[in-house]
Amino acid sequence: MITSYTLTFIVFVCACLGSLAQLFLKQGVTHLHIIKIFSGVALYGVAFIGFTIALRFGELSKLYPIIAFSYIGVLILSAIYLNESVTLINYIGAVVIVLGVTLTQL
Repeated sequence: MITSYTLTFIVFVCACLGSLAQLFLKQGVTHLHIIKIFSGVALYGVAFIGFTIALRFGELSKLYPIIAFSYIGVLILSAIYLNESVTLINYIGAVVIVLGVTLTQL
């Protein structure tokens, strides 16, 4: 049987893949770079498969909130790779997401 920690890890990895997929899509459509667009779509596909596998063995109400970490991943990646500005309110929002997801796991 797959443990809840393993399922949580799988979904967290899926959230990270989703964040990276969004970065590739943004770069691809901004610069009309077809390989990045397809890479983004492929990463979304891998994340979807992983999340589907996790759902088979876990509870939706526990696993789905972990996907919210993708918002934090996009925030970090867009600041680093797209030079987008990150404000104090963005950081506060990220902390609220972490607290919210943590509470759903108790």
